[in-house]
Amino acid sequence: MSDPLPNIKILGVRFDLAGIHQAAGIVCDWLKDGKKRYIATPNPEFVAAAQKDEEFRQILTNADLSITDGRGIQLAARFLGMPVPERIAGTDFMAELCKKFLELQKVLDSFTSEKNRLRNEINSQFTKISRPLSRYEYVSAMEKEQKNLLSQLIEDPFSVLLLKNKDSIIRYVMK
Repeated sequence: MSDPLPNIKILGVRFDLAGIHQAAGIVCDWLKDGKKRYIATPNPEFVAAAQKDEEFRQILTNADLSITDGRGIQLAARFLGMPVPERIAGTDFMAELCKKFLELQKVLDSFTSEKNRLRNEINSQFTKISRPLSRYEYVSAMEKEQKNLLSQLIEDPFSVLLLKNKDSIIRYVMK
């Protein structure tokens, strides 16, 4: 995590001091970077097992996010002077992640809808260009790079209008 959460260790197992909404927001932010990560949901039974199994303790401690699952963990944290915001059961956390995903999906769907609307508008405005390029005399005078750019623009305008194609587009327009 770029900004580590405050955390507490109970018998050598790390617990991040985050509420369910904050933890879900962190996971949603992780989706942007595409890195693989893992989340631990340790409860008192996990802490007890980690006392006998060093490898298991390291797996729990090295998790990218370790949420507090268990009333006993809450009580121990309070006793140590670092109360956790709330108990987060793994199943409740998964339900919150699903809810966040559905919210993100609605936003993505609206972008897709707008992209399709724009694509249809472009198609309706430029139907003449969509004819085979060889039918137009001016095309034969174009440079190969410009012909390719125009062909790609007809196929999928959104994949062509990229920063890397800026110079080619400017040369084509300025002719």
